[in-house]
Amino acid sequence: MKKNTFIKKNCRRFFILLFFLPLSIFAQGRSNFYVNPMICVGYCIGSGFSYGVDITLGILDIQQGDFPTTMAVSTKYYFFNLAGYSNRVLSFNLLVENQYNRIGFGISEIKRKWGFKNRNIHKAYGFTTDFGLHAGPYQIPWFGFRTITPLVASDWLEKKSFADFYTYFKYENIQLLK
Repeated sequence: MKKNTFIKKNCRRFFILLFFLPLSIFAQGRSNFYVNPMICVGYCIGSGFSYGVDITLGILDIQQGDFPTTMAVSTKYYFFNLAGYSNRVLSFNLLVENQYNRIGFGISEIKRKWGFKNRNIHKAYGFTTDFGLHAGPYQIPWFGFRTITPLVASDWLEKKSFADFYTYFKYENIQLLK
């Protein structure tokens, strides 16, 4: 029981850090804030189809030659089925992205409601990796691969890790500040 409490406290600290990171970078004056919404549909190996939304907040520009690169914070909320139950995943990632690829690492929470009128809830926390590739203008969909590795093995979670191939449509950046 104590181990699960330790994981919850550290996840909350990580979420707070992700919240204040954009504010500290904005104070340094090297920011280019933008918001980028996405819709994703994919296939979780061994589970079935997955679908969800992603909102990315660009916070820092890193210039590298012809490919301007941005550091961003991403929040994903998506669903997949496992053993007849719908699982909800809330994920927070730190990303490095340019116009052709994106790489992200973060932490996620997997939640499953079950029982009479879905009153019971199981939760698991884990690490997330996310890779995406793109080859053209915004109208062409991106292709991605993400994994979730839970920190603690749970009886209700039938798999040790999850792998998900997905495609997503990334809209043009909505500039907030420049």
